[in-house]
This record gives sequence, structure tokens and C-alpha cells, in this order.
Amino acid sequence: MSYRTQDKMIRTTRENKKPGGEDQKLAVQGKKNVKGEDVARPRRAAFGDITNASQKNAANGKKDAGKKTAIPRMAETKTKPAGARTKTTAATLAQTKKTTTTQPPAGGGRAKDGKHVAVETEVTSSQDSWSQDSAVSSSQESVASGDSNNSMCDIIMADLDISHDELNHSRMSLDKSIHESCDSNQDEMPEVPLDAEDIDHDDVGDITLVALYAHDIFKYYKEREEQFKVRQYLDKQPQFTQRMRSVLVDWLVEVQENFELNHETLYLAVKLTDTYMSVTPDVPRDNIQLLGSVALFLASKFDERLPPAIDDFLYVCDNAYHRDQFMAMERELFRSVGFDLGRPIAYRFLRRYARCARSHIKTLYLARYLLELSLMEYKLVFHSESKTAASCLYIARRMRGEGGWNPTLEFYTGYKMEELQSLILDLNPLFTNKKHADLSTIRDKYKHYLFHSVGDIPPITQEELFPAEEADQH
Repeated sequence: MSYRTQDKMIRTTRENKKPGGEDQKLAVQGKKNVKGEDVARPRRAAFGDITNASQKNAANGKKDAGKKTAIPRMAETKTKPAGARTKTTAATLAQTKKTTTTQPPAGGGRAKDGKHVAVETEVTSSQDSWSQDSAVSSSQESVASGDSNNSMCDIIMADLDISHDELNHSRMSLDKSIHESCDSNQDEMPEVPLDAEDIDHDDVGDITLVALYAHDIFKYYKEREEQFKVRQYLDKQPQFTQRMRSVLVDWLVEVQENFELNHETLYLAVKLTDTYMSVTPDVPRDNIQLLGSVALFLASKFDERLPPAIDDFLYVCDNAYHRDQFMAMERELFRSVGFDLGRPIAYRFLRRYARCARSHIKTLYLARYLLELSLMEYKLVFHSESKTAASCLYIARRMRGEGGWNPTLEFYTGYKMEELQSLILDLNPLFTNKKHADLSTIRDKYKHYLFHSVGDIPPITQEELFPAEEADQH
């Protein structure tokens, strides 16, 4: 049973225990009304419900919820026959583990006393076995009698002849070794120049930020960029133009927004599309939208916790393609990109660099706005992802008055100002570019208040991008 099915069962059971639970249960099922008549489901709107897969799982979950699982009762526990030779504690624990995993509780898994049914099953399983060890036997009798101070941990400790003091001492020793390891790993941190800020130092103790490895991770990403550079391909695509590519990217942004996909998914999908076009000559015009849909679907499998179903992508394509066509294109795209989806993308570099600059969230959104506009430009596809991200951040910092390039950014990005200038001059005009005036999805998106309306911030001139006083310093 999948976790989605179990979650559905648990939520349904909880709702039924509330006043009016039966009505709520029928509302959750969505198949019949109170009178038992069939009720038609509302049709999914365009770019709307993406829960086809979860609906199927929920339907299966309702069938499973109706089946009763045989749970041993406490009252049916056997009595120990005289002189009986019994199982060892290891066998008892094995049986307990097996019982817990193979007998999911029906109806949400809650017993009347509020405890999970698996707990009761473990106790019962341990009572069905006896041990010759008197300490283990006494511990089991304590569990059967309801003594809360004795548990499975006591049984294991008694079997291994370990006292509570020894266990606490072992825990203290382990904690000490972990702290010593963290202290020693501080020597492995990258050597930051004196004029740069060590932005990872304060996060060494937070394991979720992997501060010890963050610098090396993005250094590795930059090294991998060379493996995934896109080559010029329009000369091999007689049926494909720059304008068609811009229209496709604009449509992918719209789908990404309405499906509420991660931005990493969008950037990876565009990267996969360009890669496929560069290695596959003469792609038919009729397959361009199919290619974009499949690229977004494949990227969703890599980045999303719950990717949309194939039917959803067919729906947004106005059912212009069949399921077999969609899956055949997916296999072909996956082979063409070498079965490697872990590609460096500009969006991840931008988030890292903005953190290194300690930029305001509005500055990050502004840089993201410019970076997303760059996705529509064919001539910018051939720059490295990290360089494009660094250039967008520089422009956003100038527009927000946060200054220009500094030693900290130079160290963590690996780029000097001289290396970014030409790309910055190509990116800045995108704010006022009228070439794609009719493709306004990205511009409208970043005018929304959720993105701090950064789409309404006026652009700056080339002179403001490179102030004279800083140019003299360089």
C-alpha cells in the first residue's frame, strides 16, 4: 500500500469521527451522494487539477480500507507450557518487525486507546514467544501486565546484558565523537580570502545546509557545465526558428505556473529541449510542442515530489497527440540526452550566488526575472549557466542599489568583473526588448505582488551599470 493510500485512509477515518462524519466521508469519496445516487465528477479545467494519479490511488485505498486485517488479541495469548523450549529474543524481535510491516491497520491505524495498532501487534507478538533467559521472561511479563516502564528496549538491553548507565555512557561518547568530527571538518572548509566574507562558517552546525560541502558542490557543478554545453543547431533545423523557440519557452512558463512546478523543472526542461534539438537534426514542426511537453514531463520526474500525469500534458496540448506518441518521444528524448538529468542549471547557481551576496529577496526575484527572460533568447543559450546567473545578479544588484561586484562574489562565483561585462551588456536590454512584445507570460508573472512586482522596476542605462568611479578602480 502506497503512502498516498495510507494518508487517504487516515484522513478519511479522522473526518468520520467528527460530527457529521458520514456526510464528510461521502464527500471525500465523491462517488455517491447521501441517497446512493451516482454523482458525476466535475470536468478538470485547463491547466487545473493534476491529481489523476492520486485519484486512482485514493480509489484503490478505499477498497483496501474496507478489508479487515486480522490482529491478534491480547486475551488470546498462549500460556507457557511446563518445560517448553521457546524462541530466542532475536527471533522474537524478527517476528515483531515482520508483524509490524506486513499488517497495516485498517481504517486509519488507530486503536481505541489512541495508540497505533502496530504497537499492540508488537506486544502481542512478543507475548507469543518465551525465552529461557529469566530477565527477558520477566520483561515480557511486565509488558503483558501493562507496566509502562518496561519496553522492547528493556528486553534488548537485558538480552545483551547492558545497563542504563552503560547505555548513557555510550550515547555521551557518541555525541562527543560527533562534535569532535565537526570541529575537525572545519579545517576542510575552503580558504576564504581576507577581503571576502566566509558565508558558510556560521552554518557548519546545521546539517541541512551542508555548509562543509556547499562550496565544493557548486565547484563541481561548474566543472560539469563543460559536459552539457549546447551547440548551434538552427542550421540543422530547417523547420524551426528563433521565433518558434521563444513561443515554445513562453508556453512552457505558462504550463509551469499553472501546474505549480518548481522553477528548477522549467530550466531543466528548456535545457533538455535545446540539447535534443542540437543532437537530432530536422525535427518536424508538428513535434515541437510534443517535445516541449515531454521535456517538462521528464524534468518533473527528476525535480518534483508529485509530477503531473501524462494525461495532464496531453490535455494542455489540446489532445493533439496520443499517449503512445508521448511515451515514444519520452524514450527518445531520454536516450538523446544520455540518460543524464543531473545537469547544472542557471537557477541553482543564482540562488547560491544571491545568498553569497546576502541580497534582499526582492533583488533575487529581480535577477530571476531577468534570468527567465534570457531563456527566450536563442543567442544566450550557448553561455555557461553559472556565468549567466552571475551576470543577472550583478544587474539586479545595480538596479536595487546594492552595489556591484565584490571580492566575496568574485571568490564564490569564480568570475571577475572583466569576464562578465560583455554578457551583462547583452542581458540588460532584455528588460526593454520589444521583439517578443506579444509573449508576455514572464513579464506578467513578475508583475504580480507575490514576486514583489519586480516586473515594474524601471531598467537602468549602460552608464549606470558600470559607474565611472568603479571602472577606474578596475
